[in-house]
Amino acid sequence: MDRQLPLAAAKSQRPGNTESGKAQDSATPWYGFCVPPVSRRLVRRAATAVAAVALTIGLTAPAFADPSDDADKAEKKLTEAESQLDDSSNDLESARSALADAESQLDDARSELNRIQGELADAQERDEESQERLAEAQEKLEQAKAAVAANQKRVEEQREKAGEVVREQYQKQNSLVGLAMVVDNTTAGTLQTRAQWSTTMFNATQAKLDALEEAQQKLEAAKKAQAEAEAEAEAEREAAATNLSNMQELESEAQAEESRISALVAAKSDAQAEVETQVEADKDRVAEMAAESEEAQEKLEEYEAEQAKKAEKERKEREAKAKKDKEAAEKKKEEEKKAEKKKEEEKKKAEKEKKKKSDSSRDATKTSSAAAVSPIKPGNYRISAVFGQTGLWARYHTGLDFAGVYTGTPIRAAKDGVVLSSTAGGWAGNHVILRHSNGESTLYAHMSRKSASKGKVVKKGDIIGYTGATGNVTGPHLHFEYYPKGATPGSVYSAKDPRAWLKKNGVNI
Repeated sequence: MDRQLPLAAAKSQRPGNTESGKAQDSATPWYGFCVPPVSRRLVRRAATAVAAVALTIGLTAPAFADPSDDADKAEKKLTEAESQLDDSSNDLESARSALADAESQLDDARSELNRIQGELADAQERDEESQERLAEAQEKLEQAKAAVAANQKRVEEQREKAGEVVREQYQKQNSLVGLAMVVDNTTAGTLQTRAQWSTTMFNATQAKLDALEEAQQKLEAAKKAQAEAEAEAEAEREAAATNLSNMQELESEAQAEESRISALVAAKSDAQAEVETQVEADKDRVAEMAAESEEAQEKLEEYEAEQAKKAEKERKEREAKAKKDKEAAEKKKEEEKKAEKKKEEEKKKAEKEKKKKSDSSRDATKTSSAAAVSPIKPGNYRISAVFGQTGLWARYHTGLDFAGVYTGTPIRAAKDGVVLSSTAGGWAGNHVILRHSNGESTLYAHMSRKSASKGKVVKKGDIIGYTGATGNVTGPHLHFEYYPKGATPGSVYSAKDPRAWLKKNGVNI
């Protein structure tokens, strides 16, 4: 898989392996694009999607096609793709390393070029200064030569004038003195005067000679200045020649460095162009893989949706069947339970009837001597609250609670009487009030249902209702109240202790 720049080609792009061996120009940027390695996730996703499509085809193919074979092939292809991806990534890293080395050498080359250019600029500046000094020295030399020439001319002129004066004065003086001494009868005083005149003439000539001497001295000084100016000009010329030689060497080095940088720039441009071409090809491959992956993913999603729909349908069918089977089993169990309960109730009813007949015969004997009976048959209750007890009630408990009974336990008339009220509602729920022959009254509250209507005459022990939990209660029980003669039944705080009343009438609770 030739995805990335081959390793050999990458190494050939290292600065040390190029023909010029020069560093690449840092002015050529390497950040115009990023060379992204192909995502493993994308490859795995594509391979997974292909495997899913293969699985879908396998599921719809004839029975002899094994979907696991397609999955294994897809996994194998995925492993090969990952291996090729690793190789290509290594090649790309090598190419990047080579380019990084070239960039490093490019930086070094540019630094060296900058240094050389700096030295060249310094040399050029020194050359300009040397040229200025040479021009100044040359100007001084020319001035010195002009001064020498001028002084030489003046010396020659003074020498010629002095010679002429000397010769003229000498000739005149000698001829006059000799002639005077020979011809004239000149006195010694006259001769003395003439001698003085002659001295004056010679003094004038001496002045000319002194001027000549002075002119010659100036000429010598001018010649010396000329010699010094010539030496200075020669030194400046030598310095300028040396500086020029250095400048030529620096220019040669700069030109060589520029050539080296140009070669590296060209090499890097070629390498960059090749990598860009490879990257574009990789982008096309990635786009192609992405398109195939997307298509495969869509098919996989369609397959999964179809499978999910099918699974949901099967689940609902299983749940419906399970529900139906459960309902049938529960119904059968309930029918068996009902049959068992009915059988048990019939058995209990038979035993109860048997016991009732036996109790009736005993109660007939027992009640014949007692004026009252317990409203709940003895043995079937427990007392949960007594008269006057405080706690849950507004002031105190106004009756006697027979608890420990199930809903539907028979409630008996405690004494002979007439049904004064058979009512539903209020705190007492379903309740019955009996008025006895001596004006006393009893109240039976919280019944589940009543079996005695208003005005009915009842005997002690007759069933007037069944226990329940109507009204203000926390559970099924019988609330039993006693009202003495003159008290209003239902006016709870006019009630008296029913346990004491029952005991007075022969019933111990």
